[in-house]
Amino acid sequence: MSAESLYQKSGPQTSPEFLRRLCPVCGGANKKTLYRQEFSGLSQGSFLHSYDVCVCGQCGMGYADGLPDASEFDRYYAEMSQWEFQDNQGIESPQDTERFKKIASYFSKNELAAESPILDIGCATGGLLAAFKARGFQSLSGLDPSLKCSELAGKNYGIQVKTGTVKDLPDLQGPFGLVTLSGVLEHLYDPATAIADIRSLLSDEGLFYVNVPDAEGFVDHMDGPYQQFSIEHILFFTTASLVNLMKINGFEPVRLIRGAVPYTRTYQYPVIEGIFKKMLPSAWEKEVSTKAALQEYIRVSEKVAKIIEQQLERLAKSGDPVLVWGVGTNTQRLMASSPLKRANIVAFVDSNIHYHGKEVEGRPILSPQEIKSGLHPILIASFIFREEIEHQIREKLGYDNQLLFLGED
Repeated sequence: MSAESLYQKSGPQTSPEFLRRLCPVCGGANKKTLYRQEFSGLSQGSFLHSYDVCVCGQCGMGYADGLPDASEFDRYYAEMSQWEFQDNQGIESPQDTERFKKIASYFSKNELAAESPILDIGCATGGLLAAFKARGFQSLSGLDPSLKCSELAGKNYGIQVKTGTVKDLPDLQGPFGLVTLSGVLEHLYDPATAIADIRSLLSDEGLFYVNVPDAEGFVDHMDGPYQQFSIEHILFFTTASLVNLMKINGFEPVRLIRGAVPYTRTYQYPVIEGIFKKMLPSAWEKEVSTKAALQEYIRVSEKVAKIIEQQLERLAKSGDPVLVWGVGTNTQRLMASSPLKRANIVAFVDSNIHYHGKEVEGRPILSPQEIKSGLHPILIASFIFREEIEHQIREKLGYDNQLLFLGED
């Protein structure tokens, strides 16, 4: 199914022009909207201010509807990457390193020769490829939209990474014995075209590894409310919908794994892992697990969000000056649709250098080094990274500001 056939022009909205999607699995136009997600955006670099969380009425796939053109996503990932880990010289977290080692362990040299070419798409700074390198695999290459990620992969691991997006896949030289797509498929505007290009790059016996967030695990592994409806995630998978997408595009599962992987020291992220091989395209099967999982996640998120909104209403009414640490999905959602936008926010703080010098609703975004110790309370706007942020504030920076946490008085 072509990109043109997947999208229809919507009515007038803000620029850039938004598109209404057909289902990325079956191409169906009948859909049910479950939730509308909104974001404040930044003064520069933002491309997405809202979308509808939908479920296909035909096959059951979950996806975001009402999106800007694919070129806007490409620009965002090239210019606003959060996967460069520049505060740690491009080195991944211990949790990511262990996760990469586990993925590499799935592929023994009995089924994948040491010289078999491996391609990691959306490879960031090359951590997964480095795990394959440590296991003796020799022919390694990556593709990532961030030039800085490409540079860091070469510097840290001696691995060649091409700067580009999935649109550049036809320019690569195959065949590959393994293509990996770890934490990438859920970001893709046109997954069918990307999968078709990957299929053409694989050898006849080649393997395709995919790793996506598991919508059926969202409630059991809660981040902040509605956090899974992020600025970047526009496809919402269950095992059934992932298999459907792969089957109609010519892949069958060799192995499927549902579980939770360490994401931080205190939080585990729900994932579906699949290893696929080529087959003739086959028909999708109707599934209902996505709709039920997303509805339950929305219900639980709404309950938690109400508690947070009460806290933020008190903060807004107090008029007390505050710094807000973090300007990702959760903060931008709160600034669009909660009392936080009425609070006396002096500035936002974030470690991502691509945010520095920009603004959120007229307030500047500063680097952690630009704020003053003890001057203003800091509201930590992240749930799963609050421990790491607190450690950064107290131990690395030595600041003694009062710390506020969402959901706590």
